[in-house]
Amino acid sequence: MSNQFSEITRHTEQNLEKVIEYVKNKPTSLANACKELNISYPCAYRLIKQSEHRNLISRSRNGKKEIYNNVSKKRSKINDSNVEKVKTLYFEEMLTLKDLSEVFETSVATVLHFFRKHNLKTRTKSEANFLKYEKNPSLRDHCRNLVFEGKTGYPNNEKRESWIEKLMREWLENNKINFIQEYRINGYGHSYDFKVGNVLIEMDGVYWHSTTKQKNKDSEFEKIAVDNGFKLYRITDIQLKKYGILFINENIKPLLFGE
Repeated sequence: MSNQFSEITRHTEQNLEKVIEYVKNKPTSLANACKELNISYPCAYRLIKQSEHRNLISRSRNGKKEIYNNVSKKRSKINDSNVEKVKTLYFEEMLTLKDLSEVFETSVATVLHFFRKHNLKTRTKSEANFLKYEKNPSLRDHCRNLVFEGKTGYPNNEKRESWIEKLMREWLENNKINFIQEYRINGYGHSYDFKVGNVLIEMDGVYWHSTTKQKNKDSEFEKIAVDNGFKLYRITDIQLKKYGILFINENIKPLLFGE
């Protein structure tokens, strides 16, 4: 068996330059190049990784060649003396983990390792997403539109709506109330969750609507609604978690039917 492995290694070493030239000159991965040249991929990978051509190694899963320049720099560690700098950048200047990896010219995995090593707490997934959308308002609008179009959202939810919107919609349907979902005044601008007659109903997640910036936006939307002859009523997820349908019956039903 050892002779067989030695023969495979010898064959790969003899044809290694062919593999390197093949990967350099064609838009393909190392695995595909080895397959085309009938050369052992594991052996070629090991030899190239140990050579000066290691930046040619492709990690693409779709067959497209990816060049990783300066691999050693990408794997460089963050010096322990930078703890205070990292704290300032992350907690005060609100940089993301990816931003930090670019500042220190390393990988996100290395940044995470640095945080664990120095007992630094990273943001939760919700906090990270909130920061991402705060920095990229257009990205938030794009994601919202994907939800409205039914391209993303809860996989088991036909209308791709949040649980509080679903609860409100089902209540309206069960009470045979005509409504329009995701209503835009005059066909443009902000989408109000529900329109029933001259009443607009907004279903708010407290977390997303608790910031000063979002509160200011909500005030603008309310003013637009009032200026166009609508009444606007807000329901929060906290209210529905606590009271459920009872809250809707006691607050929305009288509003719609004048009871």
